[in-house]
Amino acid sequence: MVPDGRSPAPGVLLDRCARVLGHAELVADRSASHGEAVVLELAGPRGVRWIAKHARREKKYRQELTAYVEWVPALGAAAPALHSAHDDLRLLVLSRLPGRPVEGTPAEREPEVHRQAGALTRRLHDGATPRADAAFAGDLARRLERYAARAESLLTGEEIAFARARVAALAARPPVTTVPCHLDNQPRNWLADEHGGLSLIDFGNAARRPWIWDLASLWLRVRPGAPALADAFLAGYGRVPTDDDWLEFESCAAFLGLSTVVWAAEHGDPRFAQEGRRWLRDLMAARGRGVTGECW
Repeated sequence: MVPDGRSPAPGVLLDRCARVLGHAELVADRSASHGEAVVLELAGPRGVRWIAKHARREKKYRQELTAYVEWVPALGAAAPALHSAHDDLRLLVLSRLPGRPVEGTPAEREPEVHRQAGALTRRLHDGATPRADAAFAGDLARRLERYAARAESLLTGEEIAFARARVAALAARPPVTTVPCHLDNQPRNWLADEHGGLSLIDFGNAARRPWIWDLASLWLRVRPGAPALADAFLAGYGRVPTDDDWLEFESCAAFLGLSTVVWAAEHGDPRFAQEGRRWLRDLMAARGRGVTGECW
């Protein structure tokens, strides 16, 4: 058993994959620089491609395994399939879908791609019964406080107080309804194939949340400069957010902005930290103008 917070050598992961697949040759190391996961693209028998993903933290491994077992099958061929899970290595062996990430390609600016992403997101959300969560608001407030305690040297007192106020607003409302959400739903996790089809990958952050939380990463990045793309996503999703939805979005955006600044600072990613600051300040400016997400 690999201790929580540590990772085995890639060769150990490769050996396990070779045992379960019959053969495994490393094609590429696709791990992100933050070091929270090891992601290897492999070639198995007859050249079939696979993804081996190891999570450094037990919590993240369980989170992604739950998604692949319970929720991702609703997407069918538009998401990776789970071949096997190996608890001792916190390792998932997944099918490698055709295509390339949309981020940084011309497809990233195509409304049709965003419409397809919205439709796939709706399929994921509809893949399990919605559930009221009376504990959600309190849990979120406690999570925010853990980040806020580490944010004092990174954000102003006004910014931290604003995030607290937006998250606290949830406690005064009826319990939120949650569905399975991707929670890193943006072009880097969309694969476009040569026929124009789209698929979703990387469910390492998947969890039950209010549906509109799955707009957050996309909305905060895309909406200010390309509102037509955000609108195309919503059209594909097939639902018009209500005022209550936008209030839940504000709570999400405030939490996401503050937590991103802290996480990025602790992982040596100043660009991402600056992005989190911008999200929080955009939200504060919008609130100051008396508008919500639909008007950004």
